[in-house]
Amino acid sequence: MRAYSIAKDASTLSQIAAPVDFSTAKTVIRRHRARKWSRVATPAISHATCMNRDPEKDFTPAQQALLSCLRTGRHTPELVAWYRSVQNNEEPRPG
Repeated sequence: MRAYSIAKDASTLSQIAAPVDFSTAKTVIRRHRARKWSRVATPAISHATCMNRDPEKDFTPAQQALLSCLRTGRHTPELVAWYRSVQNNEEPRPG
């Protein structure tokens, strides 16, 4: 306990003459700026937050592949069936 109180007292003294290498100074400055930035940073758009895709982790591999195809616009049997039903003014059948 005494060592902690001595170290605390010493940390409040002037540190001008204490040698500090470049990498330590760089790390201290980077951490200080990161902490300061995280306190003041807010998204410019209120909905600009990280998108959570946790519901997709429970999909089967087939469902994940279908979702990927739908997102990228790749050819899928489901899209072809839907497109044909829309062209013919039919009700789309669940597939």
